[in-house]
Amino acid sequence: MINVDKLSGKWNEIRGQVKQKWGKLTDNDLTFANGNVDQLIGTIQRKTGEAREEIESFLNETMEKGASILQQAKDTIQNTAAQVSDTVRKGYQKANETVHDGYESVNERIEQGEEKFDEFVQNRPKQSVLIALGVGIVAGAGVAMLLSNRSQSCYTAKAVNKDAKHFWDSLMSSLPESVSSRFRS
Repeated sequence: MINVDKLSGKWNEIRGQVKQKWGKLTDNDLTFANGNVDQLIGTIQRKTGEAREEIESFLNETMEKGASILQQAKDTIQNTAAQVSDTVRKGYQKANETVHDGYESVNERIEQGEEKFDEFVQNRPKQSVLIALGVGIVAGAGVAMLLSNRSQSCYTAKAVNKDAKHFWDSLMSSLPESVSSRFRS
């Protein structure tokens, strides 16, 4: 016995296989009107001379194959989705580890820089004060340029640039060569 609901739900898929098996059938012959299976089977019997049992058996097998193919497709899609999900998860974990390692590396370098800075300040307090003074003057001049009007800032920028260069040169000459060579371009 044919399940009418299954047949009507998959009729468009099954129709091509029915036409392939029995080439004498036309599209009009295969009109599945209002789910009338008996009328469909009767039409196929008249046109082909096949027995009703053979027609029903073919239709049932074709529906089962279609269901099996759909199940295989569903399983394949689920497996592929699981693989993609796993790959994305592993990629995310690797990226997270890389970012964490990079952060740790930068943090270590900052700590090393702080230690060297502290050592420099402790070993050379006069030069450290001069550097801090120079940085303060340059920063103050920069703020002054930003706060002054445009025509004055052009003059101030030139004067500050000249003064800053002079200050920098005198600062570098007061430092030991091993330190000042690191700051020269």
